[in-house]
Amino acid sequence: MTTAPSDDSADGSDSSSPPSSTVQLPTRLSLRVLVVDDLVDAAESLAILLRKLGYDVRTAHDGFAALQTAADFYPQAILLDLAMPRLNGFHVAKQLRERDDTQLACLIAISGYGQAADVESAKNAGFDYHLIKPVSVHVVDSILQAIRRLHCSG
Repeated sequence: MTTAPSDDSADGSDSSSPPSSTVQLPTRLSLRVLVVDDLVDAAESLAILLRKLGYDVRTAHDGFAALQTAADFYPQAILLDLAMPRLNGFHVAKQLRERDDTQLACLIAISGYGQAADVESAKNAGFDYHLIKPVSVHVVDSILQAIRRLHCSG
C-alpha cells in the first residue's frame, strides 16, 4: 500500500511538520464491480467490504437501476440478486448479455436458492457464477481476483 498525507493545512498547523494521519491508496488496478440487491443493507455492506479490498464499486437496488448504472459505469463484474421486485435478476442478466457494453462482464448470481434447477436457471440466463446467500466476501474476492487477472493479462 502507498500512503498519502492528509491535508492538515486547514487547521493552522505547520505544514513542515509530519502529517498526523494518512490515506491508503490502492496500488493495483481496480476492477469495476456493480453490486445489485434490493436489500439495501446487504448491497451496501458488500460494497464497503469490496472497496476495502481495492475494488471500484457501485451499487443499485433494483433491476432498472442496475441497467442504468451498468450503462454509465461499464462494470467488469456484476453481483446480482435474483429475487428482486419489478425486474428480477434473471431478466436483468438477459438484458445485460444483449448489450454491447456489458455482454462480456462477469455475471455473478446471488441467491437464497441453491437447488440444481436454480443454478441451471441462472446459467441459462447468462450468469457465470451462482453464489448462495449469505455470500462469503472471500469467495467473491477469489472470483474477482480471477477476473482481474484475465482483464490485466489480455
